[in-house]
Amino acid sequence: EKLHFETSHSQSKDEHSVSGLFSDRRSVLATLLAPSMFQLVPTARAAEKSPTEPNLDCLLDLPPIPNDCVRVYLCRHGQTENNRLRLVQGARVDPPINENGEAMAHRLGIAFAKLDRQCPQTIMHSTLLRAKQTALTAAKEMGEETIRLEALPSLGEVDFGPMTEGKQVSAAKPKMIETY
Repeated sequence: EKLHFETSHSQSKDEHSVSGLFSDRRSVLATLLAPSMFQLVPTARAAEKSPTEPNLDCLLDLPPIPNDCVRVYLCRHGQTENNRLRLVQGARVDPPINENGEAMAHRLGIAFAKLDRQCPQTIMHSTLLRAKQTALTAAKEMGEETIRLEALPSLGEVDFGPMTEGKQVSAAKPKMIETY
């Protein structure tokens, strides 16, 4: 099984095996976040939406996916109480998503469902509860029975150690930078 990534500058394709690509978080990020892979283009639909109203049509202006390529969406988990309180949660603290996080995941699923035939068929998430809950909620909106969910440990949070967990982000940030 192969994934093909098409870069926006050179239009060259890099082939990676699924097992090799997702073996560790840094290789995933290095591959997916390479600057040449992104082409940020404001869309007409995005400009029409109010800044306070979620733009659930935000994905509809994307160009079609070529037959020999896949599109990868990187989405963060829904909000947790620790996020709301600006507390570090990292890999050791695993709170569930809160009511706002549930609404975020619900809106994510609606936005993906609007893609119809180009809707993602697989959602890969970390093993953390908050990521799994976000994936499950989004999948329900997308037509859960057709969406494959897969937990990948390599997508997990960075473990900043016990000295930062549960602390205010502002107080823990120097230690986090030192660790990562």
